[in-house]
Amino acid sequence: MSTIEKGTALALSRRAFISATAAGVAGVVTGIEGEAEAQAAYKPRVGGITLTAATMDQLRNSISLGGYQMLKVVTGWGLHGRSMTDPATISEVCSLTPITLVRTVTGDRGHVDPNQVEAEIAPWYAAKAKKRDLIIELGNEPNTVNDPGGTGDFWRGQSRPWKEQFIWDNRYYLTQAIARCRRQFPLAKIVTCSLAPRDFLDIEWFLQIYREGADSPLLTADYVALHAYNGPGESWYHGYDLPLVLRLYGSYAPTKSWILTEVGLHTDESRAQKGERMAGLLHYNESNPVLPWNVWGSCYFHLNLDHGGNPAPGDRAAAYYGDGDSAYARRVNAGRTRRTPIGWFDAIDPGTGVASGWAADPDTPASVGVHFYASGPGISGLRFVGGAGADVPRLDVNQHLNMAGHHGFSFRIPDDMRNGTEYRLHAFGLDATGDANAELSGSPKVFRL
Repeated sequence: MSTIEKGTALALSRRAFISATAAGVAGVVTGIEGEAEAQAAYKPRVGGITLTAATMDQLRNSISLGGYQMLKVVTGWGLHGRSMTDPATISEVCSLTPITLVRTVTGDRGHVDPNQVEAEIAPWYAAKAKKRDLIIELGNEPNTVNDPGGTGDFWRGQSRPWKEQFIWDNRYYLTQAIARCRRQFPLAKIVTCSLAPRDFLDIEWFLQIYREGADSPLLTADYVALHAYNGPGESWYHGYDLPLVLRLYGSYAPTKSWILTEVGLHTDESRAQKGERMAGLLHYNESNPVLPWNVWGSCYFHLNLDHGGNPAPGDRAAAYYGDGDSAYARRVNAGRTRRTPIGWFDAIDPGTGVASGWAADPDTPASVGVHFYASGPGISGLRFVGGAGADVPRLDVNQHLNMAGHHGFSFRIPDDMRNGTEYRLHAFGLDATGDANAELSGSPKVFRL
């Protein structure tokens, strides 16, 4: 099978994948071996940071040095001297990175309130230019309920019946919040709250109950959130957070895309060492166990800084700014490839006039856009007729590319082309990392509606 070259497209339709898999054909006739070989040394994932406390200038500088694709913020706090509810501030923050992950204050160490979720997220949804690049995180570590210190002492002191009722109530409010977000913020993506990664905080019990039913939060959210930290003297090979969460989430949400919405190093290493280690964890399989294919990206717990750029007292996890950002970027850029989009234009449904397929940028699991152009009678050259996001779940594509994220697309042919005339529709994947766009395999398709 041939290796995928820069600028070519990978031909993988849903039908081809399913039939070949059923026949037991390894790799399918798609050139996937070349794709896997190209990604063996470097794993494309979305790298991001968390704003905990910093000035706007520090935040901008960190993002510039690290080249991050994603910024995580909490709606209620973060910037020195700036209100996180001010529309101008929200708009500025949303423009700093392609992807903005917004965590609600409601649901932090307790139940999430759907009404408050709507109030907190509305200004961020309004401000984000590309709505599909807004990710909503619903709360934080409910298994540390009533425990601002996050130790779990309150939880461990409760009776088993009380805990079980709390988890079921927590699940109910979480499902209601997801449903509310689907109605009010239909283009945004949703990531579940993460659980504090400790066995003694009953993380598996939460996951068992979350997984129940057709409205399971683990199934209905777009992403599942995980947290993992290393303490003093630990490495990714010996810390207990990572093996625990990978094992448990691998049991209860094995096919979902995961985001490490908090990951950090509570160690005495230098900032540069931490930056190198974070790049190694996310992009070079430098952990044991290694991160599975469905880890879409991570947000380093970061930027807990005073006005001078120094870590807040007692918070060594934030000692990353500056040298750590630069070190992270150097390791990432050393392995990052520069490839144009790949994908497949499956079909145009003759009944509905909806075009479908998939597209991805091999350099990142973030969803890309697809532009459509038409040729035919009365059209000189190619005419742009619309675009769509390749952000529909396609598990077959995930598994075959060994890449997380959402990469399917659906596009309705415009009404002015539903006139009985024969046209050709071309689909182009839009590169997300600065390379050229590319026409997808299977394009163009001839249609008459």
